[in-house]
Amino acid sequence: MPQYPGVPQYQGAPQGPGAPQYQGAPQFPGPPQHPGGAPYPPPRGSSGGRIAALVIIPLVLLLVIGVGVVVAVLLNGKAHNGSPWNPEEQLIADAFPRLVSAGNGGKGWGGTTCSGFLTNTDYGERGTLACKNETGKVSFVMRHCRTQSCVDSRMGVSKSDPGTRMSHPDVPRPLLVTDSSGTPADPPIFIGFPDDPKRSLYIVEADYEGQSFGRGGKTAADLLREWFPTAPLGP
Repeated sequence: MPQYPGVPQYQGAPQGPGAPQYQGAPQFPGPPQHPGGAPYPPPRGSSGGRIAALVIIPLVLLLVIGVGVVVAVLLNGKAHNGSPWNPEEQLIADAFPRLVSAGNGGKGWGGTTCSGFLTNTDYGERGTLACKNETGKVSFVMRHCRTQSCVDSRMGVSKSDPGTRMSHPDVPRPLLVTDSSGTPADPPIFIGFPDDPKRSLYIVEADYEGQSFGRGGKTAADLLREWFPTAPLGP
């Protein structure tokens, strides 16, 4: 069998006064100890973050609620005012701004709901608006004519039956008032503005909703006493 040389032998680290000295692994202090020897619990997060959260979260909630209220108010305002009138209807709304709503489908004076109405071009009308009320309460229609003959025809006036001149607290000049037969007897009543250069071609027709031509117990005299003096007929 072949013989192999023996494994070389290594000597230990040099010993003696001149030999280099090596230190062991560095030692780190342990966790702080209570006086009794038990370690302190680990530190907790600061309370500042919790306080900030308690302040910020309610503010965010208030902001969200506030935005919701503003949106609701805007939507309610839009529903109250209605959608825009067409150009001919807008002329009527501008002539009676306190009587008619700001837009189609909005709320007019006296709890009415105003909207566009059938315009009878055979009479020479340019536009018509109607403000309807509950049954038994006063509804009214505003008509804008192209000519004076349209006004006379709608109001039923003529040289022999000129209607009645009446004063109104909201209008500086006397108004012309008729009913369907030419005199203030049975509703509906018709109101003209013959002395107003800007509104001489406009007519307001008023009646109790749900009745016509005196059927229903109310008369033109009731309209003139209850509705006419307080209606905002001025510009």
